[in-house]
Amino acid sequence: MKTSYYKKNKLGKLAYIISAAMLVASLLVNATPPDLAIAAAGSLWTTDATCTPQNLNHYAEGDTIYIRGSGFDPGQNLTWRNTSTNEATIYDSGTLTADGSGYFCVATHVVGVGESSPRKMVVLDGTDKLKSDNYTVDTATDPTEVPTEVPTEVPTEVPTEVPTEVPTEVPTEVPTEVPTEVPTEVPTEVPTEVPTEVPTEVPTEVPTEVPTEVPTEVATVTPPVNTTTSNTPLLPQTGVNKMFNNLAAQLLFIGSFMFLGIGMVLSGKKQEENS
Repeated sequence: MKTSYYKKNKLGKLAYIISAAMLVASLLVNATPPDLAIAAAGSLWTTDATCTPQNLNHYAEGDTIYIRGSGFDPGQNLTWRNTSTNEATIYDSGTLTADGSGYFCVATHVVGVGESSPRKMVVLDGTDKLKSDNYTVDTATDPTEVPTEVPTEVPTEVPTEVPTEVPTEVPTEVPTEVPTEVPTEVPTEVPTEVPTEVPTEVPTEVPTEVPTEVPTEVATVTPPVNTTTSNTPLLPQTGVNKMFNNLAAQLLFIGSFMFLGIGMVLSGKKQEENS
């Protein structure tokens, strides 16, 4: 009986110690800043010297390619590369530094004569690739020669002789005697009597009474009131996002409460045996 008492007493103390250690470890892990290469989640696109066009992507021979980035870490030192689309071949490279807000816009590669296309601009932190953007080179086309039209010779028209018309004798017309028309007697029409129409009596329509509609009362539906509760964090939040930065800190924090519960259970059983 005494051996069981001492054993539970030691296990209870051990659970309390582990709980406190895990709680301290979770706070330390949460306060540690994440790796810079992982934290950089900026955006990148190709542009020109004005740094205004976004994703310009089309350049001519002799143009300078500018890259514009934002959302990187303040003062972060980066490397840019001009590569093939599969990034297997590196044609040009250089370095740049983001400003205090994580922004940059710098001149990089100058498009050469007969340069292969398409290509890619890549930004790296050391050897870790962060962002990239593709572009193509528009080749100049030779002007098409317009053929000179050869004028067509117009043949001279030979005038056609117009023959002299011989006048034709017009014969003298013999007048024809017009017979005298005999007037025809027109018979006198006898007027026909038009019968007088008898008016037909139109029956008076009896108006039909229209029943008055009784309005139906519409029941008023009272919408349910949503009540919201705010979740207050148990511990002060740290880090950039005011949350636990990574999974390790969350697991340590949960584990500390598990061991605290185990210690409380073992202590409760020890008090029961003492009583």
